[in-house]
Amino acid sequence: MTELVLEQPTPDSPGYLRRNRQAQQLFASLKESPSAIDEIAEFLVPYVVAPHNRKEAREAILDATERQIKELLTAVMGGSLLGAPLSKTTPGGG
Repeated sequence: MTELVLEQPTPDSPGYLRRNRQAQQLFASLKESPSAIDEIAEFLVPYVVAPHNRKEAREAILDATERQIKELLTAVMGGSLLGAPLSKTTPGGG
């Protein structure tokens, strides 16, 4: 499986409430709408810094486990990654 490296928004990143709302809505709709799967993948792709190729990043997201997807959404919402085989970076390479 391709390793996903996420650039997690910082507490100073603009759009916190928008990201949070969209992530919650997408995750809630997952059980009701199969199209939510593609919407979640598209929502997460901009935060993936590796693989660099957007198509590969999207495929890696679609191949991720349930736990990984929940952790990615939590990270984008301002939480933290809970320790799956995912890496995270912060702006500036930290």
